[in-house]
Amino acid sequence: ALHGKFVFGLASGDTAKTIASQHGRQLPCILIQKRHDQYEPVVYYQGEMSPTHIVRFVVEKSLPLLPELTPMTLPIYMQQGRPLVMLFQGTQKDSQATIANLASTTDQLQFATLTIDPFAAEDMNRKILDTYSPGLPLPALVFLDRGAGAATVYNSMDMEASLLKNWMQDVVDKKLEPTYTLSNRKWKPLNPGYDFLKMIDEEEKRKKKMNNEQKVALDQANEEGIRFDEDGSM
Repeated sequence: ALHGKFVFGLASGDTAKTIASQHGRQLPCILIQKRHDQYEPVVYYQGEMSPTHIVRFVVEKSLPLLPELTPMTLPIYMQQGRPLVMLFQGTQKDSQATIANLASTTDQLQFATLTIDPFAAEDMNRKILDTYSPGLPLPALVFLDRGAGAATVYNSMDMEASLLKNWMQDVVDKKLEPTYTLSNRKWKPLNPGYDFLKMIDEEEKRKKKMNNEQKVALDQANEEGIRFDEDGSM
């Protein structure tokens, strides 16, 4: 299921014992190394040693602790079904302290970042943020509860770690009223999606049918031979 998407390595014998000891783990163990994630460079698997559970672990935990929300990462978030805390930022440099504080509060929540271009005439991420609460200064935090179709905005510029943790816990405990609620309470696309695999299959069937029809016509012509009219034309 993950072939070609990730690089896997297998250690055994003394090498496996040494690596496990360096990480303070017992054998057998599975770990993911994320060299470009400064907040979570290593993740350890703690669960049932079954293919289904291991594949899910690799797909979900291979993402950075605070990844950018993109069309590629969104489906993974949707599958996990946990609340999503989004950090809207102008530049990563301006948000480094906030990102570090968020990294220290991770638990059962998901986190993602969205960058807003302050020089763009129309920025999609700014439109999204303004839907929840117009004109918010950056960086801004929004807690999305997809099950309830609700968004709660962090109404403070103080991004101290303990304050962020208390705010998120208050949202989870429903001590705060949502800033924005979807009218139909369902967090789903406004328009139906395209089944590209089905479209590819249908195109292949169409080509195969066309090739078969051409082959039948050619075979028939070969069987009948080349005919000439009375005037000698073919």
